Amino acid sequence: QAAQFVTGERVKTKADLNIRSSPSLSGTLLGVQSQGALGTIVSGPVTADLYTWWNVNFDTGADGWAVENYLTSTAFNFSLGNGGNRSVTQGQSVSNSITATLSPGTSQSISFSASGLPTGAAVAFVPTSCNPTCSSTMGIATLTSTPTGTYTITVTGTAGSVVRTTSFALTVSASITGGNTYYVNQSCGNVSTYNPATKSCTGGTTTVRNTLNGGIALLKSGETLIVEQGTYAECPTQVSYTLQVPSGPSSSNPTTIMGRSNAERFTIRPNAGGCEYVISIRERSNIAFRNFVVDTRGIPVGLISNSAISLGKTDNLLFENCELIGRNRYGIGTTQGTFSGVKSEEDRPEKIGTHFVTIRNCSIHDWGTGDSQAVLHHGFYYSGSDSVIENNEIYNNSGFGITFYANYCQGTGNTTCANRNVFRNNYVHDNGDTGLYMAQGKEVKAYNNVIVNNGSVGVIFGGFGGSTLFNNTIVGNGTGLALSNAGSSAIKNNIVH
Repeated sequence: QAAQFVTGERVKTKADLNIRSSPSLSGTLLGVQSQGALGTIVSGPVTADLYTWWNVNFDTGADGWAVENYLTSTAFNFSLGNGGNRSVTQGQSVSNSITATLSPGTSQSISFSASGLPTGAAVAFVPTSCNPTCSSTMGIATLTSTPTGTYTITVTGTAGSVVRTTSFALTVSASITGGNTYYVNQSCGNVSTYNPATKSCTGGTTTVRNTLNGGIALLKSGETLIVEQGTYAECPTQVSYTLQVPSGPSSSNPTTIMGRSNAERFTIRPNAGGCEYVISIRERSNIAFRNFVVDTRGIPVGLISNSAISLGKTDNLLFENCELIGRNRYGIGTTQGTFSGVKSEEDRPEKIGTHFVTIRNCSIHDWGTGDSQAVLHHGFYYSGSDSVIENNEIYNNSGFGITFYANYCQGTGNTTCANRNVFRNNYVHDNGDTGLYMAQGKEVKAYNNVIVNNGSVGVIFGGFGGSTLFNNTIVGNGTGLALSNAGSSAIKNNIVH
């Protein structure tokens, strides 16, 4: 371990401190230096009587051996901190507070800089420099073309040779385009005088509803519904298993339901009427859900008989910044025997055709926990194709973390489902059975995932040809990697043990 001080370093006392003739509690007491006394290290360290001792030449008063615990350097040093993770919509700005704390020494000027910004983003600090302990407001401005995603922003504070950093995550969400924007706020009645800037139910001109279903009923193609933070004890209205949200005009102009920001998500909990699926979409396209939670913990038996999200014959859907929380299942019958956080249903020919779904920055956990047949119940149960599942945490599900499954593609030879999916940058851990099942589907790619501590197998890999498994960390599972029909697929650069 490196020594606390070096010869010639300036120090001061942190409390009244005994000075002795030798580095020992039995050394002659030469005097007492008061708190804040300044001196210079002459020699040391020496360990004796369970203490580390330094020989100090003080500016005034007694010189001699002092215990390290009560000395601190006067050399300039500081630490950096920030106000936490931030979210921003394309074309908008967001700020964070950067705090520099002096520890210890005489304060010096610190200048700030930043790295890791997404393309098209600009940063400014106000003030650009300060003397700690102090703070600066960091502003980040994005363009409408700034790529969506989550970025690690590193702020650097520099004072001569002393350099310190602090980091936070910046999530860039797609901009709101298209037609009208409506709001849901539980504190408001069904009025049309909402002020979004102040969240006031009076003094504005924006249409607002006080229930989730009331807000959904307002939506037309390409419009946006912003749901203020709160818990909505209702099942979104569905007709023929389809949430009544109209398709958007295009993938770049979706119909959108979203919380105000990633930090202000809204929560859906089924009400007394119950629902088979919380969010179910059939034969719809170009729809985005952002910044939301589905929480089924403690829901009585019978109020949910299947999944948080269920998809069938859909395309160009986005689920971003979400949390899907499961609950115990006590013998409830479910479609095809599954109980999942996310499910795409391709079990009949008329349902086949879920494509181009993105599920990003979500936490999916605790699905099927406590069920006597829990091995069938998974975080993801996915038969769709051409989809991207990225930057998610998938854990503590009683069955698989995620399964790409094609056996229910009846009448199609099981070859039209679960193809060309990308599974990347996910953290899959502590699931009861398998972390990642990708033994079906064609041209599936799984890379840069961390798959650890799953009860049975880390990854079951194979499929119907052309799949790749690379750059993954697969550690601490019952079995690391199991192969199934993997002859025409590729495995490379994985850590498995």
